[in-house]
Amino acid sequence: MRSFSSSNADLVRKDLVKVFQSCGLKITVQTNLRSVNFLDVTLNLDTASYQPYRKPNDEPIYINRLSNHPPTIIKNIPQAIGRRISELSSSEEAFKNTAPAYNEALKSVGYNQEIEYQDTSATREGKKNRSRKIIWYNPPFSKNVKTNIGANFLKLISKHFPKGNKLHKIFNKSTVKVSYSCMRNMQQIIKSHNSDVLKRAHQEPQQKTCNCRQPSSCPLRGNCLDSDVIYKATVTSDNTNVSYIGLASGQFKSRYNNHTKSLRHSRYRQKTTRGSPNISGG
Repeated sequence: MRSFSSSNADLVRKDLVKVFQSCGLKITVQTNLRSVNFLDVTLNLDTASYQPYRKPNDEPIYINRLSNHPPTIIKNIPQAIGRRISELSSSEEAFKNTAPAYNEALKSVGYNQEIEYQDTSATREGKKNRSRKIIWYNPPFSKNVKTNIGANFLKLISKHFPKGNKLHKIFNKSTVKVSYSCMRNMQQIIKSHNSDVLKRAHQEPQQKTCNCRQPSSCPLRGNCLDSDVIYKATVTSDNTNVSYIGLASGQFKSRYNNHTKSLRHSRYRQKTTRGSPNISGG
């Protein structure tokens, strides 16, 4: 649309908005822009170039060089940042225009190394390595642990799965690798704990209405723990029907259990008839 006039571009914009509205959607369209920010890249249509983009006041923050992280991660941070900024830059000049902010951020956390431009346009050609099925062991890393967990783990693999073992093809130093994982920092731990505490504080405790092992067999359809229930029970026999009307001032489940107990054991026969029951013959 770069060759469109302002009026023609506006007509296209309106048509596009109508298409989205017909589908129940909304869209914001701007026309005749020469430069646009998309995600983390600034695209320049006039020069056909692009470079990294950061939102205002969005300063890059990296882990401190002396932090409790695996050494390989700390060592590769400048190189990883340089590779990413190079991928977002159309040329070395665009890279140099944005590199100072990232170098300053690295310097503030103890790094003396600056990021360098890496030509990512050249494709690597050569023999492709055969992919292997790798089993990864990811123990948490901490500087407080002096034992070399990774080395000792690989020694155990060699010890218990030596050549000649039927599982050696699966468990060996070529198929089992070690990569340390990062633990949550103190800020994340405290934030997660506070979130759980506040969530529990604002949640109203749910009152149980049934504690039957099989909810489908609940005598009160999932409400057997209700109190102050007036109920009617009918006993049917060959000769007559007898109805019982009672009041459970406590939990109905307790009252129901007393009834079943009185029917099974004669010594409890009077346990639920004391008080003010109504018995009527049918």
